[in-house]
Amino acid sequence: MNLDSLKTILPQANEPLGTLIWLAVFIVSGIFLGILAEFFIRKFVTSWVKKTTWVYDDFLVRALKGIPVPLFAVFSFYICSLILPDLHATQIISNRICFAIAAFLITLAIARFLSKLIRQLSSTAEVPLPSSLLSNLASVVVFLIGTLVTLQTLGISITPILTTLGIGGLAVALALQDTLANLFSGIYILISKQVHIGDFIRLDTGNEGTVTDITWRNTIIRTVQGNLIIIPNNKLSSAIISNFSRPNREYTFSLEFNISYTSDLSSVEKIAFDAAKKVITENPGAVTSFDPIIRFLGVSNSLITMAIIMRASAYTNQGALKSQCLKEIQKRFKEENIEIPYPTQTIKLDTKVICS
Repeated sequence: MNLDSLKTILPQANEPLGTLIWLAVFIVSGIFLGILAEFFIRKFVTSWVKKTTWVYDDFLVRALKGIPVPLFAVFSFYICSLILPDLHATQIISNRICFAIAAFLITLAIARFLSKLIRQLSSTAEVPLPSSLLSNLASVVVFLIGTLVTLQTLGISITPILTTLGIGGLAVALALQDTLANLFSGIYILISKQVHIGDFIRLDTGNEGTVTDITWRNTIIRTVQGNLIIIPNNKLSSAIISNFSRPNREYTFSLEFNISYTSDLSSVEKIAFDAAKKVITENPGAVTSFDPIIRFLGVSNSLITMAIIMRASAYTNQGALKSQCLKEIQKRFKEENIEIPYPTQTIKLDTKVICS
């Protein structure tokens, strides 16, 4: 059945009222077919792709959500414009509008698919990538290309638009100076590879935490307490950063103690080593291949300062190691009668002055 045979069964379509009726019939039929396609995808295709080992077909199905209904409606309107005589006069305009809407829907589906794809690749990469920044950039590029294609489909020349954007680019750059600075700073942070998602960093302001995401405008840091610190990318790129996760996550720290002058330093060294070694063996956050190091740092008014050097598997694990080591050292020192001195002051009273 071709278009001529369809026209013969629509004699009433030559009248304005018949045209509107058949136009409504075609569009409603398209919407109905779109609903059926959406239902088929949601009920059957989704169940089928979940059984496959290829994860990217899931992203494709999700990207098509909400697309079939308007796409079928536009396609029905396009077919209707080819059949109904009263719409022939506007066929060129209607065809361009249909193609433009279809191009927008396809662009939307591609942008969704790329966004989910980038987030998946970022999460499975050896070095976690800022998925928000990459997915946003990909979406902007796809929508920009889709917009140019849509304008070209509508018969609008994009050359004057590009020329106008080039001339007005300076004004836009000045108006969006802060936004563009954050955007390019985020790209610089990404390219430099000095800070990654999951790194524990400390800024020169004293703020510290784990980097959870790098967006097109901000870098998000989660503190040990669970709070979020939102830092503009241009501030982060110019800040002095201590990255405790690079070049490796292991973190060496020291725990200082004071002991009395009368203590046997050789005995103290052995007891402290055994206590620290026990803590390292029992604590999963310690680096078991690293033997504790005992150092005597110096003397002061009434005590000798010593340090126990240990290594944690990550910066955030040092707190538990310090706490456990402190308890074990105090316990062993009490058992061995090793004195931990505390500050004292001797006050001499002049009894003659008091009596007078």
